[in-house]
This record gives sequence, C-alpha cells and structure tokens, in this order.
Amino acid sequence: MALALASPAFGAISLCNQGQLAAIAQHGAGQAYFYLPLDPSLNAAVATSIIVAGNDVLIDVGLGPGDGPPLANPNCFFVTPTLPGSLEPGDYTVRWTVRRMVQCPSGICESETATFSQPLTVPEQLVCPAVGAATFDTAPYPPTAGANIKALHASWNARPYVLTDPVISISGNQIGIAQTGSYSGPTPPPTLYCISTSASLGVLPAGHYDLTWQLTTPNKVETYHHSLDVLNSPSIPTLQWPSLLFLALALTAMSISALRR
Repeated sequence: MALALASPAFGAISLCNQGQLAAIAQHGAGQAYFYLPLDPSLNAAVATSIIVAGNDVLIDVGLGPGDGPPLANPNCFFVTPTLPGSLEPGDYTVRWTVRRMVQCPSGICESETATFSQPLTVPEQLVCPAVGAATFDTAPYPPTAGANIKALHASWNARPYVLTDPVISISGNQIGIAQTGSYSGPTPPPTLYCISTSASLGVLPAGHYDLTWQLTTPNKVETYHHSLDVLNSPSIPTLQWPSLLFLALALTAMSISALRR
C-alpha cells in the first residue's frame, strides 16, 4: 500500500527498513486491524487511540516516556491498534499521528511528531458465515445473461492475509479463480479473520457453470467449489403492429377531442 510521510517535526520518527504501512479491514470481519512498522530504535511504551470520522480513520500513537518490552522482531517495532467492529464498504484514508513523549521539568512533554497516511478500500463483499464455513454469492443476484457479473467469496483464516488481484479463467462452463494471500506484519491478535474477496466475471451466457476458487497462502492451499446458474435476461414485451395502429388512432382521437374543447 502507498505510504505518505507528511510533515515530521524532526525526522527521527521513521519506518523500519523492511516496513510497509498496512491496514487489514475486511468487511464483516468484526474488527479492523492496523499496524505501523517503526524503526526499532523507537521502541517504547505505547498508548494508542483510534476513531472513525466519516471516511477518515484517525490513529493517534504516543511513544514513551517509559520503555517498551523486548522486540519479537529486532528489525522492526510494530504498533498494532485494533478498531472493534467492521468498517462499512467504501474508500477511507488512514491517518496516523505519532508523538514521541519525554520527561521534562513540567511533566511529560511532546518532543517530536510525524504523520503518516494511506488509502484504504473496503469493498462491498460478503459478511463471513459461521466459523469453518465459506460463503459464495453474486452481484447482481440472481445473475442474468447480459449483465456484468461479480462473484463474491468469504471464508475464515487465522491470519489477516492480503489477497492479490484474482486470476480468472473461463473455458466453456468451467470457471477458475486463483488468488494468493500474503502477510508480512507482526503476529496478529489471536482471532479468526474474515477473508472476503470478489472477482468480476463480465457478461456470461445463460447456463450452469462450475466455479472453482483457489486461495494460496504460505501455510496451505484452499480450494472451494461453487455452482453458478446464469438466468436468461427477462424479455421486454413488444406490441404487434395491429396493437400499435390501434394505440396511434386512439391517441389521435384524444388529441382532436382536446383541441375542439
């Protein structure tokens, strides 16, 4: 994801060398998980607050003045706030404000500040089903010939994987969708994460399709099989020429009567 460093007060607050700002916010996951990988020299006690204001996710991070625990990863110091509840579908901007706090004669003072921001899109995907199950749907539903069809899939995973764009293959009535999931952040909070995704299938002829959705992650390959029935487009009734002639004569008669009045 893109990262913007906007107006650090000094410049000592920086990301670790292998760091990438990231936010995991799957629709229906029950929570949105964010992490900020800072330079390990910044390791300190952390206080965070996170609120949603319209389409802005505002995360405030205070570092210090106390010491932090030893780092699990000596190359990065991860700050990992969690927002309870799911973000609704839409486009957001995640805005981090990081403040370095120090002890001073008057108490605790702010010595320097840096701000980071990134775009985040939460798509219009499925809410995850009961744990252990997977859900499949389409938009629009029911799918019809002549309409652009989007396939939707949701399942659970112990890691908040970020998926690549889907690779789609269609051969006859066989549809294959493949995606790869990756995660390079710190050990996430111990919970199950809703991995929901979508794939645009375009316009399909009416008929029955067998759809296979494959999700490949470092730990395993998951293969899901779904059925897709594309219905014929609803026909629009048309008038035959005798009916059209009768309608035209009736309208003409009504117009003449109105003019005579």
